[in-house]
Amino acid sequence: MLYQRDERRSPRHIGDPADWRKIFWTSGLVKLQNWTISLYLSAHEYPVSWLDPVTAAWLGEAIELVCPPLLVVGLATRFAAIPMLILSLVIQFSFQALDQHLFWAVLFTWFVVKGAGPISLDALIGTRRHCHRAPVGGYSYKSQISWRFMGRAIKLIRTP
Repeated sequence: MLYQRDERRSPRHIGDPADWRKIFWTSGLVKLQNWTISLYLSAHEYPVSWLDPVTAAWLGEAIELVCPPLLVVGLATRFAAIPMLILSLVIQFSFQALDQHLFWAVLFTWFVVKGAGPISLDALIGTRRHCHRAPVGGYSYKSQISWRFMGRAIKLIRTP
């Protein structure tokens, strides 16, 4: 065989959502199990200079436990991606600069701009919410009434 596929360099492994999901979710669960360790980590290991360590611990814990499950199922995707984007940027610029953090920032920016996509709860809720609309190329009953009314009004204006 001339070409062997290297699974470590396969494009499908580059943006595997399971990577960031597991990383953030596991980090949140570990901090939740021992709150004193979480406070110690936010005060000494990765302090954020412009945030109180207790506030940083609470915010990090809330973001790491609430946002990844919402992003995985595609519920409130844009609102869940904003705190994750901010967290990844804080990690990048305040704690440790890695290419992985920039990749997360780009990924979360994509979620903020584009949303979850067609296979998500957001899309399912969106289609149910807008199911009263007329199909493409057709008119709903209300639009037919308004066009008839406008046609009659134009005729009345034109007649002397």
